[in-house]
Formats: sequence, structure tokens, C-alpha cells
Amino acid sequence: MALRKLLDNRTAQSDSLPYRGRQGPTKQETTMATQTNPPEGDKPHLTLVGEDGNAMSIMGRASKVLRRAGRADEVPAFMAEAMAGDYDHVLQTCMKWFDVD
Repeated sequence: MALRKLLDNRTAQSDSLPYRGRQGPTKQETTMATQTNPPEGDKPHLTLVGEDGNAMSIMGRASKVLRRAGRADEVPAFMAEAMAGDYDHVLQTCMKWFDVD
């Protein structure tokens, strides 16, 4: 009985609220929230031509290049931005953060 009353109250409250549709942030909102500007200065060199094209492999090589360039503190920001989208977004993020060939 008490459970039924609780459910009826929740339903009455939710009926008065506007419908929001899908809950949570959209892909665009998530991408915009995770986009960061890479630090100013020289960009480390990252070779993509002739290498494995798998997105995880690319991000792994990129994080290794950042660490070897003495920028280990920037790896989490790069990875968060790169993983916020699809494969094309990974490549765009790499081109933004690195001197790519």
C-alpha cells in the first residue's frame, strides 16, 4: 500500500515536469566539454604514415610521444579529448596536438 502511494506521488510529480527526452549530455556537449587547447610551443612529432591505423594504437603512440617529450602531465588531457569522439576525432585531435606526418 505504501509503495503504491509512493509510486503515485512520483508519477504525479513527473507528469508536471516538462519532457526532456534523452537524459544526459549529447555527444556534442561531451565533446565540447572535453576539448582542450594543447599547450603553446613546439609540437612533438608523431608519425602516422605507415603505422597501425587502429585508434587505440594511434592514441598509445601519441601518449608515448608526449611522455618522451617530457609532457607526461598532458597525457590525460590529450586522451580525454581524443576519446570524446569517433575515429575522425582521434585523428583531428592528433593533428591539433602534434606535428603529424
